[in-house]
Amino acid sequence: MILSDVDIRQAMIDGDVTIVSAFKYAAQIQPASFDVTLSAIFFDPETKAEVSLENRNLVLPPGGFILGATREVISLSNRLAAQLEGRSSLGRQGISVHINAGFIDPGFVGCLTLCIKNHSATTVSLKPGMRIAQLIFHELKTPCLNAYDGRYQGQKGPGTAK
Repeated sequence: MILSDVDIRQAMIDGDVTIVSAFKYAAQIQPASFDVTLSAIFFDPETKAEVSLENRNLVLPPGGFILGATREVISLSNRLAAQLEGRSSLGRQGISVHINAGFIDPGFVGCLTLCIKNHSATTVSLKPGMRIAQLIFHELKTPCLNAYDGRYQGQKGPGTAK
């Protein structure tokens, strides 16, 4: 079952979803999702360097790829899973925010890594703090016995492959 805006608010009250955000939750809660925003910290796989762009935009050339992260720290109980999806406004510009890592297991805690790719033929500018993706929450039929405790648990920025 996908959670509605009412369900998301209740899950936050109940502690099944915790989201530490710099913004007000009400503006980020959509009818059946939660908008997450882009951090100012990136990791460039080509140069193997972390890049901080506080108060500057990320300019992603055609075909460009970079690892980003959400500003929000997400925590899920053993009763919920989530799916990360790109926003349609960015998709229409040729930007994808994940390649195949869109599923968030029950028990996960941390920032979400974004695999940002520019599929368009034009340069795209992304601003730290902008709404970059949305989380869709799924209620499990029964709480899981073995919540996520993997290698990306507790990440605080763009997580590189481990």
